[in-house]
Amino acid sequence: NTVGVDRHLPPHRYNGVILTNLFDKIKIFDRITPSMKRPLIVVTVFYMLVIVLLNTLGVLGRTPSGNIALQATGVTATITGKIISEPDNSVNKTSFILKTATINGHNTKGNILVNAYANKGAFLYGDVVEITGKFFCPTTPTTIGTFNYKKYLSRKKIYALLSVSQKNNIRIIDSRPSFFWQLSLKLRRQILDSYENNLPSEQAAVLAGITIGEKTGLTPHIRKIFMDAGVMHVLVASGSNVAFVMLIFFWIFRNILHLRKKISLCLSIPIIVLYTMVAGANPPVLRATIMTITVIAAVLLSRNTDVYQGMFLAAVIILIYNPLTLFDAGFQMSFAATLGI
Repeated sequence: NTVGVDRHLPPHRYNGVILTNLFDKIKIFDRITPSMKRPLIVVTVFYMLVIVLLNTLGVLGRTPSGNIALQATGVTATITGKIISEPDNSVNKTSFILKTATINGHNTKGNILVNAYANKGAFLYGDVVEITGKFFCPTTPTTIGTFNYKKYLSRKKIYALLSVSQKNNIRIIDSRPSFFWQLSLKLRRQILDSYENNLPSEQAAVLAGITIGEKTGLTPHIRKIFMDAGVMHVLVASGSNVAFVMLIFFWIFRNILHLRKKISLCLSIPIIVLYTMVAGANPPVLRATIMTITVIAAVLLSRNTDVYQGMFLAAVIILIYNPLTLFDAGFQMSFAATLGI
């Protein structure tokens, strides 16, 4: 929890304050749960320390060896790859993440962010495309304390951008979507279409934010209302959504279909995993999903459940996949709020 911490402190002092607060929280466990086993918690905290140390030394922020970003020189390049995110259509452009395969005919690897100012809405998740455009790396801000877009992208394992302004510079070669992600994105689009077809635009946008974390339809007026009221977090899919989905389907399986408890719990797992994918798999939803599956597994194996073990297991799994998630505000606030509760 970084509330009250001066973000203008030097990186080593800022990270130190965060870790001091974290250790103070860990000490609380001695009074709250004296009998709980702590190996997983110790390992997770040690892993966090290593991440902070490596980040302070600048190791984690480096572009990986062989990454396509090393060839981003600000000149025109032709890149082929697969779209691995749902294209985000704004007023004047379409943005998506491209998993690259070749650059100017040579094999490469790494993800880039594509901003297409033409062909708006013409792309789908899973499309294999050939794109020609200006290939460059984001710059580091010169003013201390301003938003660092380069660091923001690097925490998502994106180190370069491709800007496309001509319609004929993008060509769809093939379409090879992952079945499960295609299913989740299709379900997400159907949910959004259902809201838009049956509700006024503002109500549809609010409901989309509450249920699946979709905020693109929110007008500046609606955003201001929620921000002024201090409840902007309501418009983000969170752990409570996972709990509601789990309880609703568990109740259906038990009381309507009359299935046994363990069978109902097993059937609930793919449901909440699918919801996690539909909601965009952001850190709060991932945390809640992993914790829920941990509790279900404990019940199925007739073991005692422990909320702290489940929470730290969720943290270490997320951080193994992407260590830089530790510095994501959503990750910090989600785990800090759950620990506080």
